Amino acid sequence: MAKLGRIAVAWLREDEWPRWLELDSNFQRDYAGWRVKIDKEIGKYAEKGYTVVKIDVGIDDFTAWCRVSGAKVDTNSRAKFAVFLLTAKDHHH
Repeated sequence: MAKLGRIAVAWLREDEWPRWLELDSNFQRDYAGWRVKIDKEIGKYAEKGYTVVKIDVGIDDFTAWCRVSGAKVDTNSRAKFAVFLLTAKDHHH
């Protein structure tokens, strides 16, 4: 199967989970449940031929980026931030 490209996935830390819950009322309530959901999504993309890159999204860096860029603190912005970090990482290599 041909590789289709890369997809950045916002990877969140378990130790920061309580803070994520405070930021976003629509957030998955428990970390284990989120891991099951995100692992399924990663598997779907991998099966289609994408290379999935887990991007560590720290809450402090994310909220600072939202302030600077004027982005909402939500799932869509976390995805955009992961892409931003992946792109920045590519330019540093």
